[in-house]
Amino acid sequence: PTLFAENQKCWQAVATSMSAHYRLWTADEVESLIKQLYPQYWDMYISVRYPVMRVDLGRLFILHVYGGLYADTNRDK
Repeated sequence: PTLFAENQKCWQAVATSMSAHYRLWTADEVESLIKQLYPQYWDMYISVRYPVMRVDLGRLFILHVYGGLYADTNRDK
């Protein structure tokens, strides 16, 4: 959606202004990270009740490995 594309561009600009690296992760990339570095949590990851819970878990694994800043790009109008 347009709203998310605009928000993503804003975060890319913020990262650039901070000399930081911006990365938007796909579900496949998150799954690969978990399988490679956290296989002991794979069963938990795939068995959560709601898909949004996988997003929350993925965020924790990404931040654990890479550090950094997480931003939820959902906003109310």
